[in-house]
Amino acid sequence: MKLNVVLSLQLWLLRLAAPVQAENISPGLIGRWKLIEQPYFMSIEFNENGIYIAFTPHGVMTVRWKSLNTMHLWT
Repeated sequence: MKLNVVLSLQLWLLRLAAPVQAENISPGLIGRWKLIEQPYFMSIEFNENGIYIAFTPHGVMTVRWKSLNTMHLWT
C-alpha cells in the first residue's frame, strides 16, 4: 500500500514538472491503451504533457514521448 502511494505521488509530481509541448501532441493517441490478445497484461497512458506511463506486471514505468509524424513516436 505504501509503495502505491509513493508511486502515485511521484507520477503526479512528474506530470506537474513536465512542460506541455503543444506541437508534439497527437490527439488520437492521448489516453489509456491496453495490450490485448497477449499472455500478460500491460497498459500505456499517453498524456498531453509528453509523458507516457506503462503499467506492467513488473511495475510502473514513466517515459517521455513525442510524435515525430503520423507513423512514428520518439521515446
